[in-house]
Amino acid sequence: MKSKRYFWQPELSLAIIYWSITFIILFYGLIVTLENTGPFLKGNLIIGLFFVFAAIGVHRYLTINEKGLTIHYSLVWRKQFLPISHIDVILDRKDGIIIKQKGLGDYQLSMSKKQRQRFLQAAKAQFPQLKIKEENVKISHD
Repeated sequence: MKSKRYFWQPELSLAIIYWSITFIILFYGLIVTLENTGPFLKGNLIIGLFFVFAAIGVHRYLTINEKGLTIHYSLVWRKQFLPISHIDVILDRKDGIIIKQKGLGDYQLSMSKKQRQRFLQAAKAQFPQLKIKEENVKISHD
């Protein structure tokens, strides 16, 4: 069975910087392309570069398997497996979740409200022993 993907973004400031640079590449490519009336290789390559960066930007996701959580980053080869025994608590906040580990650090993942609710329901169903606390503050509050 294919595992469900729950998409996330890094903290707000990093996400804004990344997507701003990505769309600057798009607009620059459009400007270069529109300066010529015929097909122009340089403009098409720059727009192609935008699509590469956009694909990399949406590749961040989280999966739940039988032994824990796997966090997939933008780089295809970078994954982080979190065994359920290392997770202390998951904090449900207004704009995402924070996964606190036992003595190993935290993961702050920004998620949309629907993605966050689906993830938390699936996590509760898969791991009933997992502690999930709801807090009415934003991730950047700490």
